[in-house]
Amino acid sequence: MTRLFRSGWDQEIHKSIVTQTQLKAFELKAQTKEYERARNQGQKSGMLQAASEELEARNFPKYEKHHWYEILAQSIYDNLNQKWRNYVFGHTDSEKELYDVVRRTLRGEDYKVYLTFNRARERWPDLYAAKPGRFHGVNTVSVDGKVSYNEFKRYLEQCTAFARYSNKVFVAVTPGLVAEVGMRRAESLAHGEQEFLKMLRDVGSGAYVVDMTFKDSLAKMDAEDSEAMNKEERDQRLRILGHY
Repeated sequence: MTRLFRSGWDQEIHKSIVTQTQLKAFELKAQTKEYERARNQGQKSGMLQAASEELEARNFPKYEKHHWYEILAQSIYDNLNQKWRNYVFGHTDSEKELYDVVRRTLRGEDYKVYLTFNRARERWPDLYAAKPGRFHGVNTVSVDGKVSYNEFKRYLEQCTAFARYSNKVFVAVTPGLVAEVGMRRAESLAHGEQEFLKMLRDVGSGAYVVDMTFKDSLAKMDAEDSEAMNKEERDQRLRILGHY
C-alpha cells in the first residue's frame, strides 16, 4: 500500500473501485469526498480496503472468487501508467537490471556465478552458476532473466537446451511479469501466480522472483532435477568458463 501512496494515484484507484460498485450518483460523490478529506494513510488504507471488500461482496462475474486485496491489486494494475505500475509491482523493462540481484542471491547460496548473457549464440543462459556437490562432483544451475510475457514463453522453449548442462534451470522474473502472465492467460492478476507456476511445472523449471523496486529477491520456486543433463557437456561448459 505504501508504494501506491508514493505513486500519488491512490485517489484515482479509490474512485475506480467505488465506481465499479455501481453506487447511486450521490453515494459515489459522498464516498469520493470522504476519501479526499482523509487525513492520513491509515485512514485511506482502511477506505481502500472497505471499498474493495464491498466490491467483493457484490460478487460480480469479473471478480468471482476474488479476495478484496486481489480486487485492489487488479484496480491498481488497470489504472496506473507504466512508470508507476512498474514501481508498485517491482518490475523493470530491462533484463540486465535483474542480473546483479540474481547474482547476489546465488552467491548467498554458495554458488560461483558467471555472467554468460553475452554468449547467447552458444545457447547460454544469462547466468550460469556452480558449486561443489553434496558428496562429490559439482552442481550447476542456469538462470535466465525475462521481463515480458513473450520472452517468458520463449524461455520455456529454451529450457531444453539449458537442461542439458544444468542440474536445475531457473527463470528470473519480477512480480510485474507474474501479474502480466495472469492478465495474458486468465485476464486476472488473481490467477497470475497459478498460471505462472503451471507453465513452469510443464518444463520442470524453477524461478527467482525479484522485486526490482527495492532490488531484492522475494521468493524462490525450486526446480526439478534435470533428467537430460549430460555430464560431459556440463564439464565442457565449465572448462570454457575456467571453472576447472
